[in-house]
Amino acid sequence: MTGVQTCALPICIAAVPVAEAEALYQKALDIRERVLKPNDVAIADTLTNLGELFKARERVEDAIPLLNRALEIRTRALPADSPLIASSLQNLAGAIELDPSGDKFVAAQKMLEKALAIRRKTQVPDHPDVAGAISKLATNLYNQGKYREADALFKEALEIRRRVQPAKHPEIASTLVGLALNDIEQKNFAEAETRLREAVSIREQVLAPNATTTAEAHRLLARVLILQGRRDEALDQIR
Repeated sequence: MTGVQTCALPICIAAVPVAEAEALYQKALDIRERVLKPNDVAIADTLTNLGELFKARERVEDAIPLLNRALEIRTRALPADSPLIASSLQNLAGAIELDPSGDKFVAAQKMLEKALAIRRKTQVPDHPDVAGAISKLATNLYNQGKYREADALFKEALEIRRRVQPAKHPEIASTLVGLALNDIEQKNFAEAETRLREAVSIREQVLAPNATTTAEAHRLLARVLILQGRRDEALDQIR
């Protein structure tokens, strides 16, 4: 990984070398901790940025303490139903899921359920952030093998996204891929193929020609075709 784009703050650092981004975030954190009160939400913002950077680099042992501290500050400083608290819960859950030790998905599930409850209470039902929280919880349940529960949530997230986002939005493609993976585990291969073909089409139209997520969708489509005994078609997708 050579660059990072993180937008927890109004100002983004984009396409900056990772080492430089880390140094800048650390410097910002040092300044804010010197001049602001310990529970100032601006400190939580910078902790979140730095923690998300570490998470993107799979440095979970560094990310979790920062994201946990950001959650603690926001919990003390903000109303209990603040969407920023929901964001912190989702960020921390994502880091915990990457931790190779412990019952990570169960612990993360509780955080994601709490985050979704906050978003359902404080945001309009069709808000993209609600769909995002639903998708994260669905993915968590999928990773636990709870395919029926995940299926209902993936479908709900997809319905919201289709209503409020452009038809070729990359997040629709991502939700289709998640739903397709869940279909595969339930041996619903025809449904998975339909969803993956749509995801491939979206990604080919809106992403860069060499986007790795487009390759991922082709690879998964090949897998579904192989499971249906259509090896020649699968080979085309792999190529």
